[in-house]
Amino acid sequence: MATKGVTSSKVDLVLKCLILVAQGFLFFTEKPFYQEMIMEKGWNAVDRYRRGDYEKDIRKKIRYLKYRDFVKEKKIGNDILLVLTEKGEIRLLEEKIKFSKDLKRNRQIRVEYDFPKGQDSARDNFRRFLKRSGFRMFQKSIWITEKDIYKLMKKFIINNQINEWVDVIECRVSKK
Repeated sequence: MATKGVTSSKVDLVLKCLILVAQGFLFFTEKPFYQEMIMEKGWNAVDRYRRGDYEKDIRKKIRYLKYRDFVKEKKIGNDILLVLTEKGEIRLLEEKIKFSKDLKRNRQIRVEYDFPKGQDSARDNFRRFLKRSGFRMFQKSIWITEKDIYKLMKKFIINNQINEWVDVIECRVSKK
């Protein structure tokens, strides 16, 4: 995610915000939040948070998420809820795949696809998704990873109604 003015710590915070939104809430309880903040950033971060700097930073990240069309606001009564957009859900899935645990030794996930003619843009979008998610191209239409993401990929394929053209296989790799 190489965006002007976005550092790795900003990306981490944006990812945390996306995960919180995906879980259906964006709030922080005081005690666990302070503990996490102290462990990650030290006591100075707590002081900045108490002064309101951290809250401004969170608002800035939420504006960024809205700008990138990852979240949208939904008004329910007097409350405003942040909801993941389809683009946000896909981005979150990409990040979940990237940071998933590795499979056991000599195991891998293979994604094989064969989109029909006329579905070129769907195929290209799917290929970009695989690449951004950390898959490696084995052949033009076969991509592999050593991440434990079989269930995530199956769910993604069914939700996007491409199960007719895409298959996910967990397989054992034999060493020669």
